[in-house]
Amino acid sequence: MVKRKKLKIGLIILAAAIGLLLAVHVLLLLLIGPPWQGMREMERDFNRNKETIFIARDYLAGFDYDFLRYPPFSGERGMMSTGTRGVYVEVEDYNARNAMDLLLRRGYQTITKDGNFIILLRWRNMDNGRGIVYSIDRTQPNESVLPFLIRLEPLSEEGWFYYEEDFNEFRRRQQNDN
Repeated sequence: MVKRKKLKIGLIILAAAIGLLLAVHVLLLLLIGPPWQGMREMERDFNRNKETIFIARDYLAGFDYDFLRYPPFSGERGMMSTGTRGVYVEVEDYNARNAMDLLLRRGYQTITKDGNFIILLRWRNMDNGRGIVYSIDRTQPNESVLPFLIRLEPLSEEGWFYYEEDFNEFRRRQQNDN
């Protein structure tokens, strides 16, 4: 009798844990969007976060560095990597730091300045990536800044693009071209 009661309690706890995990999963998908988020969803997300994105863009565009990454590879908030080993720049502007931290909390993984481009990476795994990119000088982004670029579409705001990277697809296309 005692064993049967313990078994029932154990099953109830297991069912509750599974239910909680499913609820957390659904909540995360609603908050940050699924990794398969396409261009339409990214455009809506861009429009929802436009003011915050523009603060980050304007701050990064004002630097003379060719490369800046927030957060740096070390993950330290409030600092940006310059691409030179061990050289970091502090984010001194309170509004810019808050904007970039807010974008990270809203699901962006990194915010990078690479040459004349500001890249907001939304999702990435080992072979794929998706996000938005801004062209400071209005030139169209290409493989020099997004190495495995397979799709680039303009957003409704001038200078902004939705992009997708896929290493395997890019490699397949390169082999077919040769």
